Amino acid sequence: MTIHIDGLERSGNTFLAAAVSLILEIDAVAEKYHLVSALEERDKSLAYVIPVRDVLPSIVSAKLYRDYQWNNNLPRQDKLLGRKHERTGDPKELIERYAEYINYLIEHDELFIAPFHEFTKDPNRVVKTITKKFPEYSVKQNMTVEQILKVCEKYYPSKNPYLSNFPRDHAKEHEEVKQMFLSNYAKELDEIQSNINELYNRYYREESA
Repeated sequence: MTIHIDGLERSGNTFLAAAVSLILEIDAVAEKYHLVSALEERDKSLAYVIPVRDVLPSIVSAKLYRDYQWNNNLPRQDKLLGRKHERTGDPKELIERYAEYINYLIEHDELFIAPFHEFTKDPNRVVKTITKKFPEYSVKQNMTVEQILKVCEKYYPSKNPYLSNFPRDHAKEHEEVKQMFLSNYAKELDEIQSNINELYNRYYREESA
């Protein structure tokens, strides 16, 4: 039995997949497509959990990640899979893609939402809530954040501040990119965050049920 993890990039997909795998003792796959089309085309009979993070830290990290890929001519998923459009670090494109993704989640309440700030603080509580949504799974053991991070580091040891998984040091351009988004896209960020807050409330309803 497998649980599929597929949220926007820089939202803890790898960490959450490791936490679910370890705590439930099952296979949890971090799909890492980060596309609405992938959610639309998913097998609806399978269990999906979507990590969601506050928009500003996620989108800043996403821009730094995409820019670093392009500037250093690194392998890119879109090119490898032959997609017509390759995602870039263009801020307008990122804003539009984030808004589209979050709107899709708002419209599809069958998708389980896992808040980044909760599962990186208390993964056992979040995974226990996942089993309420998917009772065919059960908690087999508790794991600390530190234990989960050790497993992640075993398979993803990179400490590159542009590419590595949570937790990572800020890239030197982080504050500049953050201020650019705040200065030029404040209204759009507020709208996306408002919808994200609705998604968080969906999770809390699941947790308290």
